[in-house]
Amino acid sequence: TYGGSMASLVRAVTEAELGDYIGCLRTAFLGEREVTAEEVAFKAAHTDLSRTFCAFSDGALCGTARTFPTDLTIPGGELKASAVTEVTVLPTHHRQGHLRAMMHAMLEDASKRGEPVSILTASEWQIYSRFGFGPASERISFDLRTTDVEFERPRSGSVSMVGVHELRSVAPVIYDRIRPATVGALSRDPEWWDSLLNVEPRPGWPPPKNRVRVVWRDDGGVAQGYGVYDTTESWSDGVPVGEVQVRELFAATPDAYRELWRYLCELDLVAAVRANHRPLDEPLVHLLVDGRALRTRARIDHLWLRLLDVKQSLARRTYARPGKLVLEVEDPMFQRTERLAVDGDATGGSA
Repeated sequence: TYGGSMASLVRAVTEAELGDYIGCLRTAFLGEREVTAEEVAFKAAHTDLSRTFCAFSDGALCGTARTFPTDLTIPGGELKASAVTEVTVLPTHHRQGHLRAMMHAMLEDASKRGEPVSILTASEWQIYSRFGFGPASERISFDLRTTDVEFERPRSGSVSMVGVHELRSVAPVIYDRIRPATVGALSRDPEWWDSLLNVEPRPGWPPPKNRVRVVWRDDGGVAQGYGVYDTTESWSDGVPVGEVQVRELFAATPDAYRELWRYLCELDLVAAVRANHRPLDEPLVHLLVDGRALRTRARIDHLWLRLLDVKQSLARRTYARPGKLVLEVEDPMFQRTERLAVDGDATGGSA
């Protein structure tokens, strides 16, 4: 257990308290508080309770948070990271020190576990800078007007629709080929894949009605890319104006990337293809005859990062050009200051 402010005690939840945990989580995110026994059992089976850090006031749970370990791709390598998730405080207990107590406990625990960085995605910009986090990557959302899309290069390979279990066997292989070269990407364990692809549906989460899964294979029959998308039927004065929402699209080769987007843009009855959570350097616009067929709707922060072991974090990465730099780092949360010399180049670094 960890002591926070005078009003807050932070500790791991017990299995018997998971119903309150889920209820608190839903309330804070404006959802339905009622929790079923099936949901509690599912949560118990898929949660490392030792990595929960919940706030209690007068013996009652009033805030939730947990972490899970993951590998974070950085320039030239990867780091162990503590991923922060499910952070909430009940609206009746705001501004009483509960969030600060939970964040301090999580960061202290990650440091003890030897995880040099902590990461999260922020529901609101203003929350996490107070605890030493800063935006480390961005994402974009964009639309494609299918009537205006034409690709410069000729078609290749083939796209096939697949079921959940076939994609479950194919997708991790493709993703793990891409991840080492994708800065900011996270490792995904089997449980993550099962949840993401609905291999093991969550109680209370109805399966998507119009989800489609596809795999692109090259001329030799090797799977090189996959996509997951949802469809929405719509008509305007007798004209089809359906939409596609891209949930995942990963490709291990340029051909796979191009052909998966071509497939989506050539679907019948579809006027727009929409994609969120895409990287800033998305190359799709450069593959089109008319790049203005792609319209960026938003560019916002994505991954937030907090250094815990500054020396290890800076020494484990590579740098675009050689150089030396002396840094003085202050960490008011843990009341420590350190000075270190960073020496790095394209092959590695030291600190």
